[in-house]
Amino acid sequence: MANKAGRLPLEGFRVVEMAHHLSAPLAAMYLGDFGADVVKVETLEGEDWRRWGRPSPAGMSQLFLAINRNKRSLSLDPGTRDGRAVLERLLARSDVLLTNYAPQILKRLRLDPASLARRCPRLIVSTLSGFGARGPQADRRAFDIVVCGETGLLLPHPDGVSPPLVNAAPMTDTGGALMVALGVTLALLHRQRGGRAQGVETALANLGVALQAHRFIWLEGEAAPELAVPRMTVYGAYATADGFITIAVLAERLWERLCRALGLDAVLEDPRYQPWAKLVERQLELRPQLEARFKTRTTDEWLGVLVPAGVPAGRVSWGAAVFDHPQLRANGAIVRTRHPRAGPMRTMGFPLRLTATPPRLRRHAPALGADTRAILKELRYPPGAIARLLKAGAVRA
Repeated sequence: MANKAGRLPLEGFRVVEMAHHLSAPLAAMYLGDFGADVVKVETLEGEDWRRWGRPSPAGMSQLFLAINRNKRSLSLDPGTRDGRAVLERLLARSDVLLTNYAPQILKRLRLDPASLARRCPRLIVSTLSGFGARGPQADRRAFDIVVCGETGLLLPHPDGVSPPLVNAAPMTDTGGALMVALGVTLALLHRQRGGRAQGVETALANLGVALQAHRFIWLEGEAAPELAVPRMTVYGAYATADGFITIAVLAERLWERLCRALGLDAVLEDPRYQPWAKLVERQLELRPQLEARFKTRTTDEWLGVLVPAGVPAGRVSWGAAVFDHPQLRANGAIVRTRHPRAGPMRTMGFPLRLTATPPRLRRHAPALGADTRAILKELRYPPGAIARLLKAGAVRA
């Protein structure tokens, strides 16, 4: 068993997070999960997601609780001279600035990569934007749904007329967080090996393309490919007697297992669907048979047949069923914990594990300015200076 008290891979690195909403704060949380000292710098009012979504007894939204563990909160006003001085001192003693502020705001605050490179040459600056740092639309602001719409990730409505369905999860935001965390880690590794600090750039629009790696290709000279997911028989969801089930039989041997498990052996002998390439081409003709068959039993009954037969299949779950999923809990993907103010809760665990130095929950999402005094002491502000900063409203504790 791994030593839970062992040194985590990113211990000793300080990450300053100046970000809001989902993607960049989530990236900083991943870095904190593996030991980075993440200082979340917020305004005196706190970032938007403290107040967005369902409230909690902790005085912050449940959305904020979900993506801000393993961080410390420093609340300051960067528009004041004293608040700005605190921020500059912090950046000079840090390894990474991680931000998703708009380029115009970064430039106004003199936190753009070019300015910081002159003042803090060892600081890795990670910027996350909607459409990138260069090009004709670099200044556009965007949230996930805007990017998904422009990169082919919003599926057409089944009726062909209504607006596209909104994705259940903000895919470019969550995917972007993982990419930012990877980029920052690579830049730290490069610097540790003697290289110079470098910028890390991530655009949600790029993630919209990357998330379609399995199908994003156009052999020019042919018609442009449709990026919408095609309707299929061999890959999709079906209604059962009491719910829904998914199957994925993207190989001939898997199709054979499915047909035998469903009692549709005759389909395997039908010359209209042989060889496999012909079946793939004409698969929609068979969907009504599968739909009728699946409705004859419950989801549990079908899983009891399909899983032992080696057919990739699963139930469609929502809400409490997901939070109680035994395999997700066994994997550590879902953790039960107790927030000191919000009380007992279940939340996202750790999507990535290292066997010798697994991530761990060291801090819960902080109250606004909860760590201001401690961080100022680390930055060598004497008690009198800390009192003056608080009284002047340059910082909040």
